[in-house]
Amino acid sequence: MSEGFIHPSINDNAILCWQPAVDGDIELRMKYSKFEQNDGNPKYPDGVTVSVYKNGENLYTKKVAAPSSGTNEIKFRDKDIKVTTADKLYFMVSADGNASYDGGAFDINILDRKGISTEKDVAIDETETRQNFADVKYDFGEQGNNGWFYQEGYEDDPTDTLNMTNFEKDEERYFDESYLEIKRDFVNTGKGRSAVIKWKVAQTGKIKIDASYTKFKNEDKNPSWPDGTKVTIFHNDKPLISEDFEPDRINEVTKRLDVAEVDVAKDDFITMVVNPKENNAYDAGKYEFSIKGITPLTGKTEKNVVSYAPSRSNNCSTVEDFNVQGVNGLCYQSGYYNDPMYAVNLESYVKNEKYTTKDGVEIKRDYIMPGNKGRAAIVKWVAKEEGSVDVLTTYTKHKNLDKNPEWPDGTTVYLMRNKTVLKKEEFAPEVSKEVTKDLSYEGLAVKPGDCISLLVDGKENTAYDGGNYTFVVEDAVNKTTDMVNRSGKTLQI
Repeated sequence: MSEGFIHPSINDNAILCWQPAVDGDIELRMKYSKFEQNDGNPKYPDGVTVSVYKNGENLYTKKVAAPSSGTNEIKFRDKDIKVTTADKLYFMVSADGNASYDGGAFDINILDRKGISTEKDVAIDETETRQNFADVKYDFGEQGNNGWFYQEGYEDDPTDTLNMTNFEKDEERYFDESYLEIKRDFVNTGKGRSAVIKWKVAQTGKIKIDASYTKFKNEDKNPSWPDGTKVTIFHNDKPLISEDFEPDRINEVTKRLDVAEVDVAKDDFITMVVNPKENNAYDAGKYEFSIKGITPLTGKTEKNVVSYAPSRSNNCSTVEDFNVQGVNGLCYQSGYYNDPMYAVNLESYVKNEKYTTKDGVEIKRDYIMPGNKGRAAIVKWVAKEEGSVDVLTTYTKHKNLDKNPEWPDGTTVYLMRNKTVLKKEEFAPEVSKEVTKDLSYEGLAVKPGDCISLLVDGKENTAYDGGNYTFVVEDAVNKTTDMVNRSGKTLQI
């Protein structure tokens, strides 16, 4: 018996024993490999019987034949064993009828499961309506943020997984003693532990999944030791797509794991599992993992709040009319795909001051800031009646003051009628000056219910994407005029 070898005799079993250090709960993961036999009479070796006991209680027994080549492997896992310091676990190999070529090896992992938690134990902040838009690159952080969980798993299992507990904020990573590590764009499996990135579905509907994995080069001193990784995307426990990554000595290898469309229900899970196979040597890699909704967003829109009362006209100004949603036909929204009709009203409102979201969207009467993950900020006006209007609008991009001036990527600003682009302007992230551009449009024909939108898209990142704006709509036929008394007489009312 040695670290990598165990052999019973004809009269005696070979036994390993483990005694707990403290009372608690453990998980047991055991693998036994029966080595090949080379007996002159290949029918003579009769294999072994492998058993696991807790004290005198049998937890597992399996007969393992002696292969003529290679190895025969068996695995046993018990996820919930309660132990005390007085208990003992025994791992036994019996020779059965004869002990010919009965050599093999145990690989035993015992994991402390005291105080464990899963996704079920973490409350997700639902103070704002969550949508089916998520990207680990932007959402990475505490467990449950925007529905994301960072976990350890076993082989390809996406469901029976445990939250990682050691979150190092300064390093922006989850890390444990097995070298399991998860960042917003980097993942490394642990010894005997799969890396699991899991997202809880926000709303029932259709989604698309954008994912990839880049396996780093195999630089192990023993190049034959690393055995690669397997990466799988799951919907609940159903695999959607899977890729194997061999340990390449020459190149990094990238493979896409996109899923064009999948039907999901609220509280389902979409999971990426990175399986280390038999060892985790040089299993590190880069990854991306994002969710995008296909079906309409959940929430209220202009259709729920805008009135067509006689007191309204085809005139508005955000400076004058900024208020709760719908006042004078104005709505303050966020949306995706640069489509103002794929948008919902913002929910968080500070009276007479601003609308905000947790991921950075902010709209005031004269200031606008988009969010990440492609979440545009939108000021929208709904026409009250048929006619012609002048839309007077400008956007002023603030200076780029980022410590890394190369990081901000600017904004794109659109003026749109329904889904049609009327004006479009690009705003580079200038470090020396603010830039103002006019997106006004005169003589625009509208009919009741038409939507005129100023949409600000933050592109790939929203660093220093805030800016000031003006948004005024005037009836081009019945122009508004200041009511000034020029008669020189006091009017009697």
